Amino acid sequence: MIYQIYILDELGNALSMDLVDCATEEDARARAAALVDEHPVELWRGPQRVARFDPPQD
Repeated sequence: MIYQIYILDELGNALSMDLVDCATEEDARARAAALVDEHPVELWRGPQRVARFDPPQD
């Protein structure tokens, strides 16, 4: 399956987008979660948001 991973700014606008091909949704979630730093990350499959990963609060 092809998923889109978006790294978002503080207003929710996409700073970048990557397409990833993952065998399972679990794999896609792990790849997206690994990209979280100071910006939130969203995982999408087509027009549907699968998950959102927020950075830890200070």
